[in-house]
Amino acid sequence: IRNRKLAEEKYRTLFTEALDGIVLLDCETGAVTDCNPEFERQTGRTLEQLKYLTIWELLPAEKQDAVRTKFLETCEIENDGGKLELQRPDGDIVPVDIVSKIINIQGMCFIQSIVRDISERKRAEDALHRANRALRTLSAGNLALVRAVSEDELLRAVTNIIVEQGGYSLASVCYADDNPEKSITPMAWSGTENSYCCAEHLSWADTEQNQLPIAKAVRSGTTQICHIACGSGLEFCTDAMQSPL
Repeated sequence: IRNRKLAEEKYRTLFTEALDGIVLLDCETGAVTDCNPEFERQTGRTLEQLKYLTIWELLPAEKQDAVRTKFLETCEIENDGGKLELQRPDGDIVPVDIVSKIINIQGMCFIQSIVRDISERKRAEDALHRANRALRTLSAGNLALVRAVSEDELLRAVTNIIVEQGGYSLASVCYADDNPEKSITPMAWSGTENSYCCAEHLSWADTEQNQLPIAKAVRSGTTQICHIACGSGLEFCTDAMQSPL
């Protein structure tokens, strides 16, 4: 009995102290039946809360149907090369790698999944991607500078490069005019189907109406970065950086 208890304690410790998440799912329903503390941390829920949920209910809403359909048809969770995204109750997304297998415990069928948090790896990959994108954009811009035969051609080439190579939705070059109206004149732009979407009669005068990033950039001489909120409570960050020439 002592040896059996020691073995049970050893494997329980391995389960609870594992650096990766471990979760047991019901083969028929996909419901969580047990998990270790690391999986609780990854999902932002306690085991008692998780026992009321299926594995796909822990994913972003747009991913749930595909995972549920695959699970019910094949009893498999892995999707997109074993990568999934868990969504915590506060909305935070946790990217994970997941590996699963079917096991039998006292005649009952379960799916055991090992879940690894890859947030740090994903951030490193994203940072590397951004750096490579910036280098490609800079290199293409330098080439355009050498090849351009006129100022207008250079400005058009640079905005096209920022959109096509840099991955931005819209890029524009505007000139700040030193006139009584302190007007801002668009000279070249690219993106959004090549249509320039901007307020008419732009000005960099320091008035209540002229507090757009481009006007602030002209007045301050520094790059402006703004976070834009759109409808339905959604919010995204735009890399629309405006700086004076």
